[in-house]
Amino acid sequence: MFFGGNDPRDKYVGKWNFTTKGYTTLIGLPQVPYEIYDSNGLATISKSGSKGLEISLSGTPLLFKLNGKTLSTDSDFESCEEDGLYLQLRHDFTGQAESGTLIKITKTTQGTWKNQWGEGGKATGELVVILRR
Repeated sequence: MFFGGNDPRDKYVGKWNFTTKGYTTLIGLPQVPYEIYDSNGLATISKSGSKGLEISLSGTPLLFKLNGKTLSTDSDFESCEEDGLYLQLRHDFTGQAESGTLIKITKTTQGTWKNQWGEGGKATGELVVILRR
């Protein structure tokens, strides 16, 4: 709880513009990225709990803890199937709230893949999100 309006999260609350750049590569296939991320949009940041910031990128919320300028969150696990390709992925997020006008979040991805013919391998990737206002 913060007294006297000194909540350090206040300077981050509101609307932000974001850009994303990154990739996911399936190792064991020709070394061509499986997915390439290059997008932009509008993000909304709100307070959550006593130390949290909820950052919503185009409607997809992520909950971070703010400690000084460092943003942290628990790992996210994903299992999915798309067109005969099965993925099991772990996403780890790190972030820095550089100022009230710049936030950088990095998502690293590690995991495995297999296809309907029994081929498989490792999956790896990185996504960088820059939020500005």
